[in-house]
Amino acid sequence: DPQSRHKKRVVSIFRKWRRAPLNMNMVLYLNDSDWMDLKWDEGYGRDVYSRRNGRIMKWFTNKGGEIYKQQAHKRRQNYFSHHCLRFMKARSMNWTLLIDSDEFLIYNYRHPDQENVTLYDSTRKGFDHLDIERHRNEVRIIRDRLPPLTKRVSIADFLHNEQIPKPCIKLPGLQFSSLDTQPTIHVPNYYPHNNTKETIIESININNAVARNATSLLMTLRQRQAGPRREGLFSKTMINVSYGAWSQYTFENVVNVHNPNQLVCGNNGNSGSRADYIAAMFRIHHYKAGTLEAFLERSSDRRHSNQSLWERFQARDIANPTIRDDDLVPWVSWFIDKVGGMTMANHLLFDPLKETYRMFEEDPSQLLDDEEGEELLDYVNKQRRQRRMRP
Repeated sequence: DPQSRHKKRVVSIFRKWRRAPLNMNMVLYLNDSDWMDLKWDEGYGRDVYSRRNGRIMKWFTNKGGEIYKQQAHKRRQNYFSHHCLRFMKARSMNWTLLIDSDEFLIYNYRHPDQENVTLYDSTRKGFDHLDIERHRNEVRIIRDRLPPLTKRVSIADFLHNEQIPKPCIKLPGLQFSSLDTQPTIHVPNYYPHNNTKETIIESININNAVARNATSLLMTLRQRQAGPRREGLFSKTMINVSYGAWSQYTFENVVNVHNPNQLVCGNNGNSGSRADYIAAMFRIHHYKAGTLEAFLERSSDRRHSNQSLWERFQARDIANPTIRDDDLVPWVSWFIDKVGGMTMANHLLFDPLKETYRMFEEDPSQLLDDEEGEELLDYVNKQRRQRRMRP
């Protein structure tokens, strides 16, 4: 976000990661001019014309209006999706995933008692049931041998070994609750590598102090209730950009961030977001609200104008049933080993997070990313008072 108040802080964290010996090629865009190669208009998007009558869309005529800001938020995502795919294709890359910073890619391990075989998530409606089941059975063979995270097989390596013969993989998403889960991690019996129940300390195979540290700081460990069921109404896509001609990767072929190229990925539901959960090899974990501290750091999501959005998330999560998912837990120990131990893990991850939580305790206004967020302060202060009153 070029208008973020936290640009300096983001750059500082980015430089730490870029200097670390991780063999990662990282690119940071600080200004729209760094990546925007299409006609631009007031930092939001081009004029949009109706396909029906060729006139400019009504919502685009009032550039100060809330609907304009909401639609411009989506247009901005489309622009970046277009740029990213062409950037990767020009560099002869292959599998490319477009996700947000509150989304995490994971193997779609099977949970048979929670997967509803009658759900087709709209993209499969109208297809022959035998065809659907045939496809699901083909994918089930792969899902049954997905490597557990403790085996340290990356999804990139898995894709390379499997040689998936198609250009696009649809990824169903689990929406995780904004409510914290109890501290103990239970690794279910159907988790591929384990037939016992474990605590979080055993699961991530690090000492007690680190386990407590990770549990309190990371939303992937704090919030492990998703719901209300395993389905693919929300989805993203992974595209192998080595497929297809350069001419196929145009802005006009971007439906939205859920389906960034309809020529390569085909139809993905009317909203561009749908996937058959049971027929997916991988899935996305989406922490829509995240922790309160993380939520405050966001700039306004223009799709929602209601300033009590956090409270709405909380009320929804309290009222709706959820399912437990601990599949992602072992990533922490993998990460610590990958970066060479706790010293580097603290430097790259835990120390910046501790600083965020310290800022929240001292003065939450330091975290707010825009003026609209300031209206949340009353609620934040109420939350803080409640925390202090707990025994």
